[in-house]
Parts: sequence; structure tokens; C-alpha cells
Amino acid sequence: MAVHVPVAKIFPSVQLPVLKMVSEENETEYELRSTIFGIHMPLKACRCLLTGKRESGKTSLLFQCAVTCALEGRKVDFVSHARFQSLPLSVHGAPSPDPLLMKHVHILYHQDRSSLLEYLASIHTSPAPPDAILVDDIDFYATHPKTQDTGSTIAQLCAYLVDAAAFVDTNRTKSQTLTQDSNQRCLLIASVTTTTSAGEVALEHVYRGFLPTVLQISGVEGTNDVYQLSLYSNGAAQANCIITYEIKDNIRLLDYNIGDAAFGMSQDFTQE
Repeated sequence: MAVHVPVAKIFPSVQLPVLKMVSEENETEYELRSTIFGIHMPLKACRCLLTGKRESGKTSLLFQCAVTCALEGRKVDFVSHARFQSLPLSVHGAPSPDPLLMKHVHILYHQDRSSLLEYLASIHTSPAPPDAILVDDIDFYATHPKTQDTGSTIAQLCAYLVDAAAFVDTNRTKSQTLTQDSNQRCLLIASVTTTTSAGEVALEHVYRGFLPTVLQISGVEGTNDVYQLSLYSNGAAQANCIITYEIKDNIRLLDYNIGDAAFGMSQDFTQE
């Protein structure tokens, strides 16, 4: 299974190696859970947290993922609390959001937490549930309306999100054989806006408990429009892959590194 599932959908022109997911759920435990309860939990590689500050291209990268999924024939629900005045920037060399592809991308506007939770619950009764659920600024919903226990609220939102994907994967077994191939599984990505220069996420450990694959956007020192997208697969402390990109009239790939090269690059160039 490829560990670079979300990255490949955002930057499809990047040739990333297909590696075995060594830290995925234990196969015996996975099969036992599926056999006894009939529930197929979404794979860890398909449960992603995207973090980055505003103006870092975060929403554009998330939307590019939606468009690429649509090109693959997948039905995508893209959730946002803010209406688009125009479509987000595209990634150079990636599929463009033409009218034909956009038929597979449903942009849903939910203004508060109860509306988002109602939508996620409704997936259980949908005759045609989505193949990918992408939520932009899920942290917005954790604070709108305000709550005294933000951590519990984040956990509730993420639990609903994962539960919806589990329903999609479980329901799909009724019509086809479902494997651990990530391309057959429901993809979840939720983004969070960071507010500090270090890119810290408040209560990040709560998000990671549900969304263990992290895509972290950080600025590159000495630049205003160059960023790095770092992939941390399944809670890894070391980046598996780092993609450097520039934001102009579109998002343009500058360079990428994988493995040890990615780790060294993140130490040398990423802003603290």
C-alpha cells in the first residue's frame, strides 16, 4: 500500500515510491474486527490532518485533492464554512476543475458545528455516500458555537468524521470485495489553520488520535510565497516526504525529497 496517498492526489506529477505500510493496523486484529462486528474502519493512511497558516495554500491543496479524486471517478464531498468567491488555485500539472470533473465534487457549506454533525450523520442514510470527505478548517466548527471543553468537542467532530467513513467502507462490502488497498477506501482529510509562526496546532494530539497521517505546511525561511508540505505517516516523528512549492497565479512544484533526505531538509530549511 502506498503511504503517500494524500500527497499523490495533491501533487500527482510527483513520482513517489510505493512503500509497504509497516505500521498499519495489525492484519489479524483488523480481520477479526471486521468478522465479528462487520465494521471496516478507515485505514490510517486514509485518515489525514492537514495543517497550515492562512495564505499558505492550505485550502487550495485540499481542493486539488478533491479534483484529483474526481478524475479517478470518485464522489467527493468538500465541506467549508466560507463560501468561495472563486475556485481555489490549482496545482500546476494537476487536473483542472473543469465542469465535467466538478460534477463529482459537491461543495457543501456548513456554518456551525450542529450543521456539520447533522451532515456527517446523514451519510448513514445516503443512497449514494461519498468516496472522499474533505473538511476545510474543522477547527472552526470546534469553536462555533463556543464551548467550555474544546478538546471533547474536537474529539466529537473527528469521531463523527471517522464513523461516517467507516459506514461508507462497511456499506461498500455489500456490493464488492473490500481490501486494504487505499484506493478502494473512503478518504478523510480535515484541515486546521495554525496561528503561530512555529505552525503549532492547539490540541493537536486530539486530532491525531483520529487522523494519524499528518500533512504539515510550513513556511521557508527568507521567503514570502514558498512553502513546504511535509508528510508524517501514521504518527511518525520523522517526515516521510517533503514537497516544496511556490504560490503565484497557481501552485507550482519546486522540489521534493523523500526518506532521510526529507528529514534533513526539514531540519535545515523549515522555519522554527
